[in-house]
Amino acid sequence: MSGFRFPGKAQALAACVIAVAGLTGPSAASAQTPAPGAPRPAEGAPTAGSEFEDPSVLSLVAEYGITIEQAQAQMEAQVAAGRAERDLPSELSMVYSGRQVSHDRMAAVAVAIADLTRASAIRDHFAGYGIENLDVRIVASTRTEVHGLIEQLRARLRAGRPDGSLPMIEVGNRSLGMVTVRVADGELNTTEADIVSMALASPEIYQLAYVDSFPKSAEEACDFVGDIECDPPLRGSVRIMEGGICSAGFIARSLSDGKPYVLTAGHCDDGAGNWQTRFANGETHAIGPFHNSRNNLVTDAGIIRVNNPSGWNFGSPFVTVDPTGGEPAHETYVINDVLNPGLNDRVCATLGNTARTDCGEVTDNNVSDGTTDGLFEVNGLCTDGGDSGSPYFASHVAYGVHSSGDGVSGTTGCLFGRAEHALEASSQMNVYIVEA
Repeated sequence: MSGFRFPGKAQALAACVIAVAGLTGPSAASAQTPAPGAPRPAEGAPTAGSEFEDPSVLSLVAEYGITIEQAQAQMEAQVAAGRAERDLPSELSMVYSGRQVSHDRMAAVAVAIADLTRASAIRDHFAGYGIENLDVRIVASTRTEVHGLIEQLRARLRAGRPDGSLPMIEVGNRSLGMVTVRVADGELNTTEADIVSMALASPEIYQLAYVDSFPKSAEEACDFVGDIECDPPLRGSVRIMEGGICSAGFIARSLSDGKPYVLTAGHCDDGAGNWQTRFANGETHAIGPFHNSRNNLVTDAGIIRVNNPSGWNFGSPFVTVDPTGGEPAHETYVINDVLNPGLNDRVCATLGNTARTDCGEVTDNNVSDGTTDGLFEVNGLCTDGGDSGSPYFASHVAYGVHSSGDGVSGTTGCLFGRAEHALEASSQMNVYIVEA
């Protein structure tokens, strides 16, 4: 399945533009914090659910040839399944091993559990969220056990290559309720050979797959131009700068005192001064410095303090959606929930530096990029440098914050993006993502 890319670009609006590469504004030294009277979006700006269709819905229509109404129903089923998973009672959570949705089968939902006696209870629970005919699969390992095994195997793989060379094996969660072991073509060291033998001996726990190489070999032509710049209110997906370039993820507030922050990728934190973004007219305005960040094997998450929340008209739960087929940019796409993605979930990302919204499917729910473990992977996203921190979302649900990707500049293509789970990122930073 290739990712979905919206066709065409649109004319820039006053409140949010897709800036052509090479546009320059005032230097960082002259960056200013917007005054309370700074420009606001024009009156009559479109609101969520008006003439704009959700990008996840449009991507399903384009890929499967279904109607808008069918695609909307499938996304509703995906979100309902995610909420049912989030709200699992403890007695079901302890035997739960994951979920997946099959959009090629009208969003049929399957879950895996490690206890046959709980099958009826899990069906009843999901039915309470509107998920009928739930496919319940009995597996050998719970979700906690699967992710624990993945962590152990990654530690062994790293220890087996003390020179820092890349292993010939990748482990993850690409199959419901199982540990996926993918083996590249080449010579395995002793540790890697032992892991393959273990996977062969325990097919109820491990799914073994052989691939030509890492990363995947297929490519999709990409269009890398411009970046996203917006007037207040401050929102997710805008390009942000401070020496380097990253992108804003989601609008957030502290769980402790309600202070305003922008949630983004932790590896963007260079320990320097105020991060800025540009208004639609190209003027640079300061947001604030990093307040906290983590970039390690556990998480890739950070928060930028908003120094002048009134000037930024802070608090609107917006991200932008790139123009579609001559339509203006959807500047006020709202977030109204935060969930973890399941396998095969349809997820989109608006990439702030690349200036595009792409959609694809979650292919792995526990992947490592070599720096951070436990990320999720979405195929078909055309990411580039500077997109770190961009929001992953669908059907008005926040799913993640962009951490890394297999995309390169020019037209040589891109394959997937990897994101930190939004719930994990916000928890690590002790904030909550602002919802409508």
